[in-house]
Formats: sequence, structure tokens, C-alpha cells
Amino acid sequence: MLQDTGDGWLLSIDPNVSRSLLLDAVPRGLRQRLLDYNQDSPHAERLRLRLAMHAGDVLSDPDPFVGEATNHVCGLLDSEELRDCLRATTQPLAVMVSKEIYQGVVRRAHGGLDPTAWHQIVVEGKEGPTDTWVHVPGDVDAPARLEAASSARAPISAWPRSSPPTPSASSGGSGWSTTW
Repeated sequence: MLQDTGDGWLLSIDPNVSRSLLLDAVPRGLRQRLLDYNQDSPHAERLRLRLAMHAGDVLSDPDPFVGEATNHVCGLLDSEELRDCLRATTQPLAVMVSKEIYQGVVRRAHGGLDPTAWHQIVVEGKEGPTDTWVHVPGDVDAPARLEAASSARAPISAWPRSSPPTPSASSGGSGWSTTW
């Protein structure tokens, strides 16, 4: 099920679809399409996206995009931490997953996923701090560089071992989130 949010999309995926397949195929395919599109586009028209993934129940009546899982993934997608990861790279895509997705799929290297390509970040959300993991396909060190570059600034609780980054580039583009 797909819902247009005005500047992005919410996608609810059948829970029987393999999460490891989604975590591999969706970011890889989306990154390649963005690279292809951006190759012939003027710099100001290049697309850059944020993608957030979480697993949880979504209500089916009356609105299929209501519930804690939807609120959680929207909070991840809108987090400054994910925006900052996209700003820290020239790649067109930054991906954030919830603790549930990381622990259940990524950490276990299901489907050939590489857990070392993901970096833990604490996001300050409406419900308090939450552990998340970020990955920038094509630039797996972007989150670590971001953290290292920000270490000279005063610490803020949203970053586990350093402060939030100073934006280094514009990061336009829409977000895209999924719930399972």
C-alpha cells in the first residue's frame, strides 16, 4: 500500500516479504536509478533521498497509515541525524533502520547484508532517544566521517559519542519510508 505524503511516500509492505531482500534490493536499486537520473541532470536538479525502514503493526481501518509503527518510521525519516548523513556524502541516498530491523535482520547478516556497513546513531524523537543504524550505499564511511568531523563541537545527546554535524552540503530531495 502506498500513500503520497506531499514530499515523499509511505509504503506499507506485506510482512511475508523478505526484509533482507528489501534491505538489499531497494537501496541498491534506488541508488542506481538515482545515479542514472542524476548523471544527466544539472546539479540543482539532482535528486537525493532519505529512506527509513521499521517493522511493526499498522492499522488497516480506517486509515492504513496510522499507528505507532508509522509514527516511528516517520520520526526516523524526518530526523536531523538522517538528514546530516545525506549532507555528509555526494551519494544520492541515505538509509536508516530501526533497532528492530537492525537486530532482527542486519546484525544477523541475513541475505548477505554486511552489518559493518551500518553505523549506530541515537535519534532524539518524540518518545525519547532511540537507537538506529544508518548506511549510505556507495559511501559506507559517510556516517563515521560525519561523527569524526563533529567531534570538536559541544556534545548533544542525539549522537552517541560526538555532537551533531555542521551541514556540509545541501541535501534536497524527498524522503521515503517503509513499514512492515
